This record gives sequence, C-alpha cells and structure tokens, in this order.
Amino acid sequence: MLRRCGIVSCVVLSWAMTAFGQGPKPTPVEGKIRWVYDYEEGKRLARQSGKPMFVVLRCER
Repeated sequence: MLRRCGIVSCVVLSWAMTAFGQGPKPTPVEGKIRWVYDYEEGKRLARQSGKPMFVVLRCER
C-alpha cells in the first residue's frame, strides 16, 4: 500500500511539473539557421517544405 502511494505521488508530481511548469523562454540565436522553438510549428514547416526535422532536447533551469 505504501509503495503504491509513493508511485502515485511521483506520477502526480511529475504531471503537475510538466503541466504547470512554464520554464524560461529560449534565447533566439542569430545565424544562417532559423531555429524553430515550437514543436508543432516545426512539424508544420517540415511537412510544408518536405525536409526532415532536427530536434534538440535540452534541460534548462
């Protein structure tokens, strides 16, 4: 029972952190490449252009 409560607590906590965490906004980078910071927009642009996506996952504080 105690183990089950711990697992449920971890799941709820991780969901809450994901759902409500706004995190810092990415800093735009100047250069030849136009970086897209929104995943949905990136998917749309990839479909539109017929080019693959390059996805970078990073953790920021």
